Amino acid sequence: MRRRTGAAVCRLKDGPVIRKSLQTAFAPPALPFAYASVSCGFFCLLWFLSEALMVDAWSVPDFESKICPPEALAARLALLPRPLVFTNGCFDILHRGHVTYLAQARSKGAALVLALNTDASVRRLGKGGDRPINSLENRAAVAAALESVDLVTWFDEDTPAALIEAVKPEILVKGGDWAVDKIVGAAETLARGGQVFSIPFLHQTSTTKTLAKIRAAEGGK
Repeated sequence: MRRRTGAAVCRLKDGPVIRKSLQTAFAPPALPFAYASVSCGFFCLLWFLSEALMVDAWSVPDFESKICPPEALAARLALLPRPLVFTNGCFDILHRGHVTYLAQARSKGAALVLALNTDASVRRLGKGGDRPINSLENRAAVAAALESVDLVTWFDEDTPAALIEAVKPEILVKGGDWAVDKIVGAAETLARGGQVFSIPFLHQTSTTKTLAKIRAAEGGK
């Protein structure tokens, strides 16, 4: 038993093999009937321990590292390739229009920084008393999981003007419902020799329309 236990402990670092190692190492030998109840409790404890170790073995997904608080932004920006693309928005319930737009924005440069409105900032936009549906923490994680997004940060103000000045992107992008001359930060970006784009929508989808459809369906029940 001692020799098998040592083999199991040595393999704890192997992640997914933990449970199998423990089960093999502590497989109950042929015990006298008198010790059966004690043995059962012991091996049940080991089983639950192996389950707990399996949970700990799962690592946090890599995309979580793309989430960056504004105060750490300067150091992270220095690591990104240029030209840098910047865009912003609520991105509350991600849909096809969002992911298409972000992929198109990313194609204009070498890296894409996405700035999200905080929950308080979203509420001030007047989209509805229950918006955002998803918290900033969850919106940031979903956006960071997209291949087209290189860094996700956020701003609490009504507009990202101050954040754009801090990032100083070479390329500023917004959706087709924004005229170029109305895009926040456009004048400053152009004055630095940068580019500003308003990308036409390929898909007529929106979070507001999605929520309206859901609410209409619920009202009909």
